[in-house]
Amino acid sequence: NFYILDPDPLLIILASNLFYYITGIFALFLLLLASALISGSETAFFSLSPKAIKKLKKENSRKSNLVFDLIYKPKELLATILLLNNFLNVGIIILSTYMSNNIFKNNSNEILLFFFQVIIITFLILMMGEVLPKIYAHRNPILFSKLMSIPVSFIQKLFSPIITLLVKTTSLIDKRLKKTYNL
Repeated sequence: NFYILDPDPLLIILASNLFYYITGIFALFLLLLASALISGSETAFFSLSPKAIKKLKKENSRKSNLVFDLIYKPKELLATILLLNNFLNVGIIILSTYMSNNIFKNNSNEILLFFFQVIIITFLILMMGEVLPKIYAHRNPILFSKLMSIPVSFIQKLFSPIITLLVKTTSLIDKRLKKTYNL
């Protein structure tokens, strides 16, 4: 006789949870990588020396021209980078909080949950998403700015209405502050 064995329900639950956790960790890794690249691009673009900018002008490639176009409008560039970096960091926090709440849902240990959500995630965002990429970008500003020129330019075009609003609001605030505190 041929018997069809029913799969163990516990095994199915474990496999689906494993897939869920692997997918979540992979998504967190991608968000951290994107945050690192964007944070590094801020340092790279704004630490280009006049000598490096001249080198980029002479190169006359698509990426070097994009770098030059981006640094020609520093307020728009900074608004783009800060907007995207904040979106990515909030995404990391939301996803990690959701995952940790599901992982520790049966565990009533609030200290362990706090340690994971605050200490580990904050450390990852600061070290992997901010400090290390900025160190690398400061040492290699031309390479890093050329690497990020296409993505940053695309994001700048994609979010142009929001970026324009941010820049105009900031300019308005700057003008008002200069009037009141002009010596």
